[in-house]
Amino acid sequence: MPWKRRPFDGGDLARALNIADLRAVARRRVPHFVFEYVEGGAEDEASLRCNRTSFEALRLVPQTLVDTSSRHLRTEILGRPAAAPLVIGPTGLNGMLHADGDIGLARAAARLGIPFTLSTMSTTRLEDVAKQAGGRLWMQLYVMKNRAVAEDIMTRAAAAGYEALVFTTDANVFGSREWDRRSYQAPGKPTLRARLDALRHPGWLRSVLLANGIPRFRNLEDFFRQARRARWAGAPSSRSSSRLR
Repeated sequence: MPWKRRPFDGGDLARALNIADLRAVARRRVPHFVFEYVEGGAEDEASLRCNRTSFEALRLVPQTLVDTSSRHLRTEILGRPAAAPLVIGPTGLNGMLHADGDIGLARAAARLGIPFTLSTMSTTRLEDVAKQAGGRLWMQLYVMKNRAVAEDIMTRAAAAGYEALVFTTDANVFGSREWDRRSYQAPGKPTLRARLDALRHPGWLRSVLLANGIPRFRNLEDFFRQARRARWAGAPSSRSSSRLR
């Protein structure tokens, strides 16, 4: 009988060996609408598929009969040493998956010796990330219609020791994420089905909602409060794109 690889069931995090295993763990631990936020793309997800295909097409060509006793991935990024030619890119709403998601990512990057980029749409204040994680920190910024928001973020990031600004220019209009329509009855308001599904994940409720409250855009909270929009920050939608132009 031919041997078959046993699929990972996603149960024990300590048994996860690769990204696919971690994906299986996440799929079991978080509500479906949260998993879709990370997993899904916009509209027909053509760009998402093309990106994955492009990465899968990359091949590392090994060299043989060479000295590998001092192999390393060290390089320089923006004139400073880095342990590898990698940067953790900005991802918003990490607090939907874990209450300290932003800080956890920043700590991992600092431990590995590579830069971490905090999203404008993070659920942790940029000052808290700098204080609790350290390391090489970069700050992502959208093209803001409200210049006061951009000026506030840049001033605070500079004061907190962020070394670079990552300027995002392709989000003047947000893509139509169709999972929004399935999981939300209105911006920031999950459907009844999504809420019932969340009740099936008590670990997520305990580690996310009870630990840190409803995820919010902490770096923009003062401005949202002025507009009475500091409630649940489920996901930015095309309806809010007018504020990011």
